[in-house]
Amino acid sequence: MTALPAISPCGRTTFVASTAVSNIDVGATVAHLARCQRFAYRHATARAPDAIGGSDAESIRGVLLGTCRKMGRGVHRKPPLRRQGASMIEFASVVEKARLIDPAGNAAEQVIEHRTDPLTSTVASINAALSEKAKSFFLGATDVQLLSEFQKKTRQDCPFCSVAEKGTRFPPNFVKEGQLRIGMSVAVPNLFSKSVFDSVAIIDPLRHVLFPSQIASEALADAVRVSCELVRRARSREPSLVHHVVGMNFLGPGGSSLPHPHFQVHVRSVPYSGVARLLQLSAAFLERTGRSYWEALIEKEKQVGARSIGSTGRVEWLAAYAPAHQREIWGVLPGTGSLAELTENDADGFAAGIAKVISFYEAVGSHPFTFAFFSSPEAGSGRHFALHVKLCSRPPFRSFYSNYDTWFTPKLIGDDAHTQAPEQYAEILRQRW
Repeated sequence: MTALPAISPCGRTTFVASTAVSNIDVGATVAHLARCQRFAYRHATARAPDAIGGSDAESIRGVLLGTCRKMGRGVHRKPPLRRQGASMIEFASVVEKARLIDPAGNAAEQVIEHRTDPLTSTVASINAALSEKAKSFFLGATDVQLLSEFQKKTRQDCPFCSVAEKGTRFPPNFVKEGQLRIGMSVAVPNLFSKSVFDSVAIIDPLRHVLFPSQIASEALADAVRVSCELVRRARSREPSLVHHVVGMNFLGPGGSSLPHPHFQVHVRSVPYSGVARLLQLSAAFLERTGRSYWEALIEKEKQVGARSIGSTGRVEWLAAYAPAHQREIWGVLPGTGSLAELTENDADGFAAGIAKVISFYEAVGSHPFTFAFFSSPEAGSGRHFALHVKLCSRPPFRSFYSNYDTWFTPKLIGDDAHTQAPEQYAEILRQRW
């Protein structure tokens, strides 16, 4: 087995392993490495430069075994020394080379990079060769003519275009007027609820547009504001209703049942598991290091530069290092933990960035998209957590499309594969910013 440590310009240490030789006996370490996935990546990559020597196979085996012995079971280790600044964030990755004989009888090699998220330990696999499969079999681009026809067809009898006359209404003790309006946006109860307060925030009832670039930033900002007001009203009415999510599905491939652009706002008394995990990990990082993970992440990404995109007001935008979804972009607001605390200016900041990102998705032929705000239920949590939005592109709008982003690994296991490195689409988006 050949192993080559390398420091990449993307700010990560990689551990390169080839699948050409597979006779190394590491069976005894597999179970333990599975239990210690996060630490194995970090320690193996950190130690590899000093450990390589003599027989490559024996050296790598020694690194792996030494790492496991050093870690023990991972529960009795002393807390690490606190470090300062961006050095707290480690961008770990492992590179593998797959060799095969193609149908024409030619030898072929593909390079796969597995990146581990510094906070959650989820893994993203990147293989540029997958782009050829995507182009040949299922990806393509949005059928613009079909989408234009769909926009015209669905405008007729659209319930959100006529929400003032035909829409649902909140009880008067929650919204006196029945429908909550802020600027261009209006919020109404969802006809089929998934939580105590399940609302739809229609971005602009007067604009039935199905092209992302035509969704106005100003209207997006109003939709953010009306969503925040719903969150505040729910908790003021019932103190237990503090857990909330706000997001958007756009077009069928993006998970939307109605095409007119709208947010969804859910408020309940039960925590949302994905938000709760991030809150726990963020709090643990602060306890371990004395600093907010999100502030350290932004500082590190700005130092690296390859994934940092820009800012809109106080909101910082970056491409996720180990994306869990396709073309995943984050907007992070340091110092603010919850939508319930969002200011008018910061609503504008989020909306301006969202408008830029979804216009980029349209430009690359993937009009459908999905996004969600990760918002703390706790007031004053900005010291360890940062309110942020995660956006991703979805399969292009076509008469027949493949949900290539919901195959079994991302859908059930939690790790996705990608045809393009985040640094590549970050550079394209940065030029458009």
